[in-house]
Amino acid sequence: MMTDDKISRIIQTIWLFWGFMMPGVGDAILGPTLLDLQLLVKESVETFSFLILSTGIGAIIGSLLTGFIFTTINNRLKLALSILFGSIVNSVTPAVPAYTYFCVMFFLQGLARGFVACYLLEVCNDLWKQKGIPFQFIFSGATTGSILTPLISRPFLCVLERPDNPFFPPTRATNETHGNATTCTAADTNVQQAYIVLGALTLPSGIAFIYYWLQSRKSVTLDHMSLYENPDDMKNQVVKHKLHYLFLTLLFFFYFPIVGNTMLYNTYLTVYGVEGPLHIPKTSMIYMTSLFWGGLLVSRVGNTLLTRCCGNFYIILVNCTCLLVSGVLLLGLAGRYEAALWVATLALGLFSGPYQGACLAWSENFIRLEPKIISLTFLGVGFGAMVLPFAGGLLYNNVPPMGHMYLVFSMIAFLCLMFFLLNYVGHRIKMSTSRILQSDVTLQERETE
Repeated sequence: MMTDDKISRIIQTIWLFWGFMMPGVGDAILGPTLLDLQLLVKESVETFSFLILSTGIGAIIGSLLTGFIFTTINNRLKLALSILFGSIVNSVTPAVPAYTYFCVMFFLQGLARGFVACYLLEVCNDLWKQKGIPFQFIFSGATTGSILTPLISRPFLCVLERPDNPFFPPTRATNETHGNATTCTAADTNVQQAYIVLGALTLPSGIAFIYYWLQSRKSVTLDHMSLYENPDDMKNQVVKHKLHYLFLTLLFFFYFPIVGNTMLYNTYLTVYGVEGPLHIPKTSMIYMTSLFWGGLLVSRVGNTLLTRCCGNFYIILVNCTCLLVSGVLLLGLAGRYEAALWVATLALGLFSGPYQGACLAWSENFIRLEPKIISLTFLGVGFGAMVLPFAGGLLYNNVPPMGHMYLVFSMIAFLCLMFFLLNYVGHRIKMSTSRILQSDVTLQERETE
């Protein structure tokens, strides 16, 4: 029978899942809405890539600040305020049809995502001793938000296709008189309303953690002691050496492509399908985007269920291998066959899911999981989310039609390489730690003699 404390921790974890929808919405929102935002400000796809740069800079700054400021403030209060701030920013992002305003708002989006992601993970880290399943579960919230984003956005966007879809009718029908499709204008899109709805989606989680913060002021049962501050933990006693810092460096680079590569692929997927060599209808590309995020959600839920029996190491290993095969399929066939693009998109989603949660939980075998290390991983995520979609936008325009796809594949190969090096250095750390502890035991025995 579960205690009241465990029930409270489970409910809080569900709210953490909900809160992670905000970073997920941020990851997915630009892709399906990019063409409609262009209608408001009349800028090119290449120019819009600077919005991704603004978001990435904000996420980096947010991730940096979480590890070094406001350290004495209750984590639940910081999390609640960050979610509320991010929700408001998302709601008003396209309110003013000016490109400079968009840049500022996407920067604030990134700043809020950096805060929220780190604080969500810190709260979850405090709640649970065995972190693999909780970490995987709450990261599924980000994928859920990414799936819902194109589906919620679709009714508000301008679509020119014939009205042959009973579920998603076009917002601008074909001009039957002249036989040509009309052209979308700024007056034909309601993309601002899509952002308002998506901003409201994450508000309940912020309100919930205001409640938990208020409860924590009345009761010590909700103020869980951070598990990484346990003075009896032998890992805290081990002196850090160069292998430790090498592991942290590799961990940063491992996290660099995890989110950035999914954002890169998602952001330009609709534009590539519509304007690229395959000329796929916009509605079909919105479905394909949802399929990608659906595969990612299945991946995270499935890997969450498999973590207990397979372990974090094998979860990462199998997914890395399958992701590499999916990348080969993407480069080889997806540029020539629509069916191959559908299959590659689903495969990339299915095997891109478990890395953020599983790698943090797996890393605890070798290092102590501190707030600054959580901040470091999200710093890597922020750099990737800034650099990769921005670089992909430049490649999309300058190396058509598959330039950004080559970058997607190279980042998959880079991820696999970083995991191999992390595993090697991690085992060296364990061997070194064992030798240090053994030498301490031997020294104590000699002193007793």
